[in-house]
Amino acid sequence: GGSGNGVDAKRFLPTEENLLSSKVLRERLRLPRGVPVVGFVGRFTRDKGIMELLAASEEVLKVYPETWFLLLGWLEEGDPIPSAYTRKLENHPRMIWPGVVPDTAPYYHLMDVLAFPSHREGFPNAPLEAGVAGVPVVGFEVTGTVDAVVDGTTGLLVPRGDSGALAKALMRLLGDEALRARMGAAARERVLKNFSNEKVWEGWLRFYREERVGRAGW
Repeated sequence: GGSGNGVDAKRFLPTEENLLSSKVLRERLRLPRGVPVVGFVGRFTRDKGIMELLAASEEVLKVYPETWFLLLGWLEEGDPIPSAYTRKLENHPRMIWPGVVPDTAPYYHLMDVLAFPSHREGFPNAPLEAGVAGVPVVGFEVTGTVDAVVDGTTGLLVPRGDSGALAKALMRLLGDEALRARMGAAARERVLKNFSNEKVWEGWLRFYREERVGRAGW
């Protein structure tokens, strides 16, 4: 997943427009104010860790029963999750599943933390988008995700496939507003500095120029 293009940072900032849209969404989704919200953005497949997220959600809800899970994405035929998990998703009283949405930007502003339990990635966009929105990320320590999330600074990384560790990391952030704010601010700063479209394009341009100069000097 992901892209070598960077992230369109302006789209995900907490602009007046995004905050107003998220307020409208909150009412439409019947999401109460002041409740903890764990987000997920991606395909609902084994590889994206949706089964581990479902297992972790059970642990989280034992400690923080008022938590809601806001899942943006779609079920995919290619790497399907077992039908028992699909039924759980569809009937879960604490999961909101709007499906595929035209613009994910305002949804990030409803989240306190993004769960990103993917098993492998190229360079993923969702953690960068969440970062611009000021949302810390909890994910698995795997290729791709380790480049998008700095463990202990912009979010928390746990061993791949460990739903218990995923639950603990989510709860650590849900239970500490100051830590969430600190990590969210660090994530935004890092993405704007390194991974906005403009920064990535500048980097590619520099790379191509250096390549050309290098070849010319052979």
